[in-house]
Parts: sequence; C-alpha cells; structure tokens
Amino acid sequence: MSKKILKTNQTFAPLHVVSFPFRASNLGIVALFVPLFSWIEFSYRTFGVSGLALTSGLLYVCYLIFFGYLFVVLEYTARGHQQVPMLSGSLVYEARGPLFKAFLLASAMLSIVYVIDNPYWQLFAAIFMLLLLPIATSILIMYDSFIAAITPAAWYQVLRHLRPGPHLLQYLLFSGLLMVAVHTVINLNWGWYNPLKMVPMLVSLLWVFRSFGAILNDHANELGLQIDFGEHISQQQAHQADQQAIADFLYDMHKLVSGGKRKQAMTEIQQRIKASNYTDERAYFEQLQQWQTAEAAIAVGRGYVGRLLTAGDLANAWRVLEFCYDNNVDEQGNQGIRLTEGRVVLELARHLRSHKQNRILLHLLSHFGEDFEGHPRAAEACLLGASVAAEAMNDGPLASIFLNRFATEFPQQTGSEEYQRLQALLP
Repeated sequence: MSKKILKTNQTFAPLHVVSFPFRASNLGIVALFVPLFSWIEFSYRTFGVSGLALTSGLLYVCYLIFFGYLFVVLEYTARGHQQVPMLSGSLVYEARGPLFKAFLLASAMLSIVYVIDNPYWQLFAAIFMLLLLPIATSILIMYDSFIAAITPAAWYQVLRHLRPGPHLLQYLLFSGLLMVAVHTVINLNWGWYNPLKMVPMLVSLLWVFRSFGAILNDHANELGLQIDFGEHISQQQAHQADQQAIADFLYDMHKLVSGGKRKQAMTEIQQRIKASNYTDERAYFEQLQQWQTAEAAIAVGRGYVGRLLTAGDLANAWRVLEFCYDNNVDEQGNQGIRLTEGRVVLELARHLRSHKQNRILLHLLSHFGEDFEGHPRAAEACLLGASVAAEAMNDGPLASIFLNRFATEFPQQTGSEEYQRLQALLP
C-alpha cells in the first residue's frame, strides 16, 4: 500500500491481537458483512449456481471490500501501527491499486475451492488457501508484485524467517479456529440461524490477519520489511532522543563555560553523568570531544577510563586515556593526565601493547604517590615504574629515579627480590 495513507501518529507499543476484532470499528464491519455474506449463502443453498449468479454483483463488492480490509489490517499491523484506519470509501479509493491486487490474489487462491467437486477436498482447499492467504498477501505488501505473491519460493522465504514466539502461537491458534469456522460454514446448514455461522469465521479472519501482521513486524529486519513502528525502531528513537537531550544539555554547559563559569559547568556535567548511573557516559565523552577545548572531555575521561576497564573494554579504555593524554598539554608543551583511582593505573600496567602506552603509564606511575597518597600498593607502583622504564623503555636514569624513591619511601623493603633484581639491571 502506498505510504501516503499511513497517517496515524503514535509510538510503538506491543501490538494488540486478541482484542483486535472486538474494537467498535471491527464489530461494525462484522455486523455489516454477516447479513451480506449470509444472503449470498442463502441464495446459493436455495437456488444453487443460479442463486450465486444472481448475487454475483453483491459477492464481488463484498469480496473486494472485506478482503481489501484484511489487506489493510495486515499491512498496518506489519508496519507496527496499533490502530488500523476505519473502513471507508476514501480508504478504498486511496489504496485502490494495492487493494485490487489483493482482491485478485484472494480471488485466484479461493477460486480453486469452487473447481473442486469432492466436498472433503473442497474443505481442505478452502482451509489451506485461507491459511496461505496472509503469507501471500505479506509478499504483496513487501514487494508490490502479484507474481511474487503467488510464487511458492517467495512463500518459503517468508516462512523460513519465522521463529517461535507469542504471535506465532496466536496465529496457529486462530488458524485452527478459522478451520473450524470454515468447516461449519461450508458443511453445516443451520437454516434461519446460518448468519450466526458467519460471525466466528469473520472474527477468525481478522484474528489470523492481525496475528500474522504482528509476526511480520517481529521479523521485519530478517524479512527486509520497512516498518513505521517496532521494538528496534522504538529503541532507536529512544536512543536518538537521549542523544539529543545530551546535546541540548551540553550546549547549555558550553554557554556556561563561555561565560566564565567553567567550574559550575564541570560539576553539573559530572552530576548528570552520575545521575544516569554512567550508562550515558560514552555519549557525553564523545560529544565533549567535539568542543574546541578538550578540558571537559579530559575531566570526564579521567574517571571514564576506570569504568571501561572494569567493564572489560580495554581497547576503549586505552583510546580514552590516549585522547586525554594527547590533549592535556601544559604551557611548556608537556603532555600528561591524572586518573582518579590507583587500581586503574596498576591494572593498565597489565595490558601494555605499545611504546606510547608504556610512556603514558610511566607518567601515571611517576605521580602515583602524589595522586594517591597512602595507597596500600604505592610500593608496588614504584617498582613497576622502575621495571617499565628499565626493561620496556630502556631508560636507566628514569628507572634510577623510581628505585631511589622506593629506597627513600620504603627502606624496609629494599631487601625484596624485585628491588634487588631491578638494581642489578642498572649500570
């Protein structure tokens, strides 16, 4: 169906299937078509083929409108719309092209029923075609091709993507009810009560098409179906809204910084990140990287590195740390960065893969005692600095600085095996 008639405006919610036929508009449709289809059945049972011929015009119109509405139900549901447009002349006119194809499809499939003489095979054919009709119609929706809709290979492509789930179970259940309803309409004559047979059949058809539309919506990605609302689209929209909210907030913070209120802005940014339980920290950091100065991104990055490391995201932890180190340059042109936790510095030492990472770590270790005064692993950090300097960077003078600091601050540990080993490496 043309996208121009998809005019409803809503956010995605789980599609209602069971209650769908009992909406006022659908009950009105059932109430309208029950007497019409009943009259056609009465004419056929009373006058045979002649009666069917006499009501052929009415049959054509009812057939076109009702199965056209089922097509609308399937398409709107597949595209994620909770509400389906009310059946009206304008709806039929605007969608006349696709609806005519749907009518031809339903006619081609259900006409097979009328060319079979055996009543049992006729019943089987009617049930099979009604069950197959939503699948064929879904192909018409996706490809707008009548030929594809009647091709078994295309049916298979739809069926193979379906996975067990609540909507599939509903479809199978309602299909079973439809089988019973069709059997009743074809094989049982209730006389004056025949109109009552039409009610469960029409309701079951609404259920079947609605539930299959919900299945298509569930598997839209696998089927390549373009939808308006869906679980993953809802998530994307929420993500986009979150990103926009962060951008708007940081825009206000940038104005504070420009107005000389840098400290207030930094405090509010940190509070906002903490309030999100750090789930939005990446988005804040990446947007702050776009500012003309890196000061705010560095302030966030100092703590972000540790949380990335805790989450096991080593690659991004080093990426953030390297950005902060490269962009934190003092007036003399010296690069540097300080982290917020000593354990993060020591953990990073276990994952060194480049000369640059060794250089950054040495910078962090050289300020370890100053940054984390009284830290229980300060002695370990000092020896680690000497080890990296002497063995990884081949920097004897820097290694001596670390060892001298160790001897001054931890004289009782100078007899340790690691200290003696490192001393032996120096000239």
